[in-house]
Amino acid sequence: MTTSPVAAVVAMRAYRAGRSPRIVQQELGVADADRLASNESPYGPLPSVIEALSKATESVNRYPGVRAVDLISEIARQHNIDVENVIAGPGSAGVLWQLATAYLGADRHMVSPTPSFEGYPLIAQLTGTRLTQVSLRDHTVHVSDLLDAIADDTALAVIAEPNNPTGTAVGSDALEDLIAGTRDRCLLVIDEAYVEFQAETSRSIERAMAEDHVVVLRTFSKAFGLAALRVGYAVGNSDVLSYIDRVAAPFSVTAHAEAAAIASLNHSVELAKRVGNTVAERERVADALRRDGWECLDSHTNFVFLPISDSATDIAAALERVGVITRPIAGIGLRVTIGSPQENDRFLAGLTAIAVARAGLVFH
Repeated sequence: MTTSPVAAVVAMRAYRAGRSPRIVQQELGVADADRLASNESPYGPLPSVIEALSKATESVNRYPGVRAVDLISEIARQHNIDVENVIAGPGSAGVLWQLATAYLGADRHMVSPTPSFEGYPLIAQLTGTRLTQVSLRDHTVHVSDLLDAIADDTALAVIAEPNNPTGTAVGSDALEDLIAGTRDRCLLVIDEAYVEFQAETSRSIERAMAEDHVVVLRTFSKAFGLAALRVGYAVGNSDVLSYIDRVAAPFSVTAHAEAAAIASLNHSVELAKRVGNTVAERERVADALRRDGWECLDSHTNFVFLPISDSATDIAAALERVGVITRPIAGIGLRVTIGSPQENDRFLAGLTAIAVARAGLVFH
């Protein structure tokens, strides 16, 4: 008889990643489908990143640094903060898992919005933490609702800013209210996976340096285009971060990930141009959708969201049959990553064809 897994793991459902072109080809026979489901960058690595990766490959027989100190030092330098206020990990989601291990448990409570990043309820379930999920209003997080949900045993409140999957943002003034409202009550995690795509300049890192309860998460997976390398970081109070770092798996940031992230940070002009191109494409796609009569939320990310409710799953399936993979959120809407202009045009054409074929049905 083998040992059974713990009850929390038995009850968990696995994280559901976006479908891949390989799966679509196997199931539908559609070759070369465009992958617009996972909010990845359509751009390949910068030349400097390729060079850094090549150099890192020469020493794959050696372990990387335990704490990615070179990357941490570069992040701290660019944000003009101390190295003690930064930790790195295997993506911002990996750092979030570490934070859950350090600060959540069966005697604690967590507050998060819904719909939002799928990882939030998973970390609560894994740690046995009581979770209150606060529904969005008008597809947007309302800070007052999050604050109302905080209880005496709340250990953590988390907000994705901008939010995934809706792409909406609360803005810096509302974040100030959230920071003030959680002070002396619980930890506040501001998850800024898409911050580079916002027009408004984030003040979250500055605020995290002024408060002892704020942790800011950022990633290299989205704007920086390093999704396969799994590297992200947290900024916050040094004492808070020390416990998050303490539970990290040793060598969790690979030498390749560290080298690529440093090279990306040192080529901000090229990356800003890529972000600008993605934002321009996002607005072009959103405008085209609205001209065709679709409701499309104002997005502050690298994706657009169509709140088409119960039609989302059917439309996503129809899009896959014409070679476009999107991310349906059942009963809520359809999230579509902004890809290359050619990929975006294929999506728009596919959606138009579906609408024509289903004329007379109401999608939105």
